Amino acid sequence: MNVQNSVVPALERALNIIEYIAAHNEPVTLKQITSELHIPSASAFRLIKNLVTRGYVSENTDGHMTYILGSKFMSIASSYERNSSLHLAAKPVMLSLAAQLGQTVQLGIWKNGCLIYIDQAFSSAPLSIIAPLYEPVQINTSASAKIMLSLLPDAECQNALTTCKFHRLTDNTITDKTAFMEEIKKSRFCGYGYDDEEFAVGIGCLAVPIYDGQKKCVGTLGITGSIQEYRNKKKFEYMLSILHDSASKIAQNLIQ
Repeated sequence: MNVQNSVVPALERALNIIEYIAAHNEPVTLKQITSELHIPSASAFRLIKNLVTRGYVSENTDGHMTYILGSKFMSIASSYERNSSLHLAAKPVMLSLAAQLGQTVQLGIWKNGCLIYIDQAFSSAPLSIIAPLYEPVQINTSASAKIMLSLLPDAECQNALTTCKFHRLTDNTITDKTAFMEEIKKSRFCGYGYDDEEFAVGIGCLAVPIYDGQKKCVGTLGITGSIQEYRNKKKFEYMLSILHDSASKIAQNLIQ
């Protein structure tokens, strides 16, 4: 693709405005923006109003109309910091867990209405089938999604279910919304999510929540391996216990 042809003029101008405001220590005026960025006044005004509405720019109406960066950037920076901190807090625990249980370990977060894996640790015998990093996971096939959905506000959970396509990946994949809702309730009651060959044949997965210092769920810690291990009751209970302990260690690392 020709990069030049892929540029969106309105987006380019909006980003230039944001970067211009960020480069100044004092509030800037519309005249400064239009003059130095060579943007027509009407276009600049519309773009700024949209940025104000979304919280990326804040306007000051005392005397002359001036603009500074909005609070949305604080929210974005905070979210980035939380995810970065979670990654750092989880990595050593994940490596230890993978070695101890011989399972692939995945770290998941809920982002923009989707469950996404942001890191993983492999055992000495890694799986050939595993959900990719940084891509939305089909929620009706994921242990991590089940436990995360069970802890979301009802409206957010219902919205995720409404947008889910419920595609079938295996014979065990839950394709009925009502049945999947029962799975979510079960996960909330049990405190963990379980994937019984719903994502891939021969593969099982367990996932538990990770909490921060305010007892808010900030992610999920999951293990994935041969379904035979998950159908062995003693092995299942042992892995679940170690998984909960590992999630607690990550929580402790987050508040240190």
